[in-house]
Amino acid sequence: LGVDCMRPRSILILPVDYRCRLIDILHSWEAAPLKPKQWASLIAFIDKPDRGQRPIGLTASPLRVWSRLRHPLAAEWEKANDEDFFWGCAGKPCDKAAWHHSILVGYARSNGP
Repeated sequence: LGVDCMRPRSILILPVDYRCRLIDILHSWEAAPLKPKQWASLIAFIDKPDRGQRPIGLTASPLRVWSRLRHPLAAEWEKANDEDFFWGCAGKPCDKAAWHHSILVGYARSNGP
């Protein structure tokens, strides 16, 4: 379940016209991505069996569906643009990318205008 307590597969229950309209809405959202408050992601912490906690992100179903639909296009772009200078390239963990980004943002803010 996502943050909206809805399974993305439940969208398949909708009539085809409604599903097409949802895709139209998501297409227009992609052109001007201002995320509504209802689409906010939520971070939840799940206990690990060997102590500690693991953070997971819960996202609204429309965003999950859209990312699934866009995955082939995104994978094609990632393959064509996989360079070592990108933080999130193949073989680099996402947490390392997040740390690098946070450090550089902090540095830029402290030395910015």
